[in-house]
Amino acid sequence: MFFTDFHKRITVLLLFLFLAPALSCEKRDDSEKKKSSPSSEAGDKASGDQTKEGTAQKSPREHRHTLRSLLKEAPRAELRQNGLVINLGTRDAHKYTLGGWRTGWLHPESKEGVNFSPCAAKADMEFYEPWGNISKVTARVRSVVPGQALTLVHRNKAMGKKTIPDKWATVSFALPTTLEKGTHRFSLRFSKRDKKGRAAEVDWIRFHTKPGKSPKSADSESADSKSSDSKSSDSESSGGNDQGSSPPPADNKKPLPEKVANIVLDRPMRSLPAADGRAYIYYMDIPKNSSLVFDYGSKTQTTFNVSLASDDKKEKTVFEKTAKGGKWNSAEINLSEWAGKPARLVFSSDSTESDSTKSDSAKSDSTEKKPADTAKQEHVAGWGEPEIMRKGKRKQTPAISPAKRARNVVYIVIDTARQDVYSPFAPENKVKVPAMQALSKESVWFTDAYANSPWTKPSTATLLSSLYAATHDAVGYRSMLSDEVPILSEQLQKHGFKTGGLVANAFVSKSFGFERGWDHFVNYAREDIPTEAEVLYRDAWKWVEKTAPTGRFFLYMQTMDPHVPYAVPQKYLSMYFDGEYNGKLGDAVTGKDTKDFQAKRITLDERDKLYTKALYKGEITYHDHYMGEFIKKLKKNGLLEDTLFIVSTDHGEELFDREDLGHGHSLYEEQIKSPLVMRYPKLLPKNHRVTSLAELVDLPPTILDLVGVPHIPNTEGTSLWSAIHGDQPSESSYVISELTRHPRTVRLKRKGKAVRVGRYKLHLHQKGASLYDLQKDPKEKVNLSESKKVALRTCKIMLGEGLAIPNKSHRLAGKVMKRKIKAPSGKVDPELKRQLEALAYTN
Repeated sequence: MFFTDFHKRITVLLLFLFLAPALSCEKRDDSEKKKSSPSSEAGDKASGDQTKEGTAQKSPREHRHTLRSLLKEAPRAELRQNGLVINLGTRDAHKYTLGGWRTGWLHPESKEGVNFSPCAAKADMEFYEPWGNISKVTARVRSVVPGQALTLVHRNKAMGKKTIPDKWATVSFALPTTLEKGTHRFSLRFSKRDKKGRAAEVDWIRFHTKPGKSPKSADSESADSKSSDSKSSDSESSGGNDQGSSPPPADNKKPLPEKVANIVLDRPMRSLPAADGRAYIYYMDIPKNSSLVFDYGSKTQTTFNVSLASDDKKEKTVFEKTAKGGKWNSAEINLSEWAGKPARLVFSSDSTESDSTKSDSAKSDSTEKKPADTAKQEHVAGWGEPEIMRKGKRKQTPAISPAKRARNVVYIVIDTARQDVYSPFAPENKVKVPAMQALSKESVWFTDAYANSPWTKPSTATLLSSLYAATHDAVGYRSMLSDEVPILSEQLQKHGFKTGGLVANAFVSKSFGFERGWDHFVNYAREDIPTEAEVLYRDAWKWVEKTAPTGRFFLYMQTMDPHVPYAVPQKYLSMYFDGEYNGKLGDAVTGKDTKDFQAKRITLDERDKLYTKALYKGEITYHDHYMGEFIKKLKKNGLLEDTLFIVSTDHGEELFDREDLGHGHSLYEEQIKSPLVMRYPKLLPKNHRVTSLAELVDLPPTILDLVGVPHIPNTEGTSLWSAIHGDQPSESSYVISELTRHPRTVRLKRKGKAVRVGRYKLHLHQKGASLYDLQKDPKEKVNLSESKKVALRTCKIMLGEGLAIPNKSHRLAGKVMKRKIKAPSGKVDPELKRQLEALAYTN
């Protein structure tokens, strides 16, 4: 046995010595092959150590989690193919039409297999052109009235006029001069409209560019696009037909190129199609510590290019590779250079084979046997599953344990409280708020929470209904919250809660539709009961003490102390004002004083302003004292630990920040940024700062999640539970506020919208656009709309989407449902008018 094993070992050793040289040669041959592989050919360009690619490597997606799926966000991307292509019948339209807000575009519709947008007699659109050279505009349109004429206007200058029939037709306008890079505003102006105000229906619009401009290949005409132009001319000369699509499908079912398709190379993958020379342009806020990861591949030889640009960095190619052979390759691009700021991300491709090669390849493809589910495959190249990713595992939002859900809810809305008077949010502030400080140490608190309106009625309707003001429509002096709008008190009452509402603002009353779903409701202003915090918190404790033994309860309080009139006991005033005051304002700043100052009937010197601010700060400290006493009673009686305790505002207050006083007239931070604190230690972490954006529209679904009650149907906000645990997708991180028909804005003829995306905030108003970098300019003093074009475009894309699709859960889910609930008119009797005037509200 010993000799047998010995001989075996000798044999193996001899074989190894004999084969070793051959194995060595084979390794050298493999090494040489790798050096001469196509991925290393001259002309292939990558961004140094930024890019890793090759199917032989492990996928760069391993050990990473997705922050943003660019396929999911495809509706936000601009599509370039022989110029800019706009599909008016889908979500693609919203980024060019501001979601229809004051642009003349109505919500997309579908009829006879065509998706389109109806429009008024004047329909505007805007886009930013980074490369220029626009030479022609083509549109597929039909009139809703006979004898219609369309004039194309660019920056108030007519570019041509066409007759529009009442069936689908494609019309083209050759521009007298090519348009260079910059922001372009076009109007479609129609000569007639029907009784409903509609003039026409528009399927798509294309802004053609001449060849020779970036992005690569997106401005070169493919055979299909040439055919499209040819057919467009025929359609126009014959008065229009049903074939005027671009590129022109035979059945007219898909009038424009699709942005996402299932492409089969060596394996199927959802992709952005690339074979026909398209470019996809994303404007987005780039997350920190992230990479762009994607696959790319083609059956024919195709060059793939990725470029990035921001307002402080010129366009830079960060990836360029050529691929063929029908295999997917992986790539990764480090985005650290672009993180924390808006950027323009461009995916472009170009087929580099000759026409004859393409033809042969097409013939070869046509003879291949394809699986049944890919028999209609049209694309041979694509960008596979592009994603913004981050290393490590994604934080998973924990499930809410039924055993830990809150038994009760106390929600305090401090009317007219600015966020920056509370030291947890503004540590440099010296306003004394010991109760809020103590509460925040036991709570989750949001650094960037926003009210969705800058005055009480629309904002309170939003924070109780989880509907934006444009949907619930309770936005005017006389408008009521419709009975069709269910509110938080009704939902909780329906699921067994005892509900109590103690409110000091006359707008939040039965006269305006708010007295619904309450077992106990008192409006102190309407019933001429003192509205000071001392009174409300005394009554609140009496109600809780009586109600708590009977079951679960929901207490909603809307206090009014920081609202005019500003009048506090001397001990609170003396905390912030030295000496005697002998100025124009007396012992208090009243609603009349506010209106007189706004109307310039009085002027205030610096001491008057200092006195006004001191009274306001005194009101904040006064309220904080009684809120603290109420919290102590809840804690002493064993109720606080089972209670979800929330504090926010409905809006803020301007205190001469822009030489004005009051609220409701602008969307600057002092009027819409909200303190937001949530305490419930059984589920919520203590002293936990949340920096992701939040809105008051999100509070009803959040509250209902934490108490285990189903959401109100069709709400537009989303629960903050995921954001609290750091799992909020950055794809939805923007907030919107609306300047509606406040009595003062009617007089000033003001309307506006604001959106915050990352560090930038955009205001749209009657004078145009104002853009601010809140990181560098938190007081919003320096308008950057002329210098920060990428940031401006990013904000406008998000604003258009949000206005068109207010339901957050629908924005990227393929749904375009939008509704508006018409608000009835409430009755304002003389007594109510007097009460509102005392609060500086004037019709």
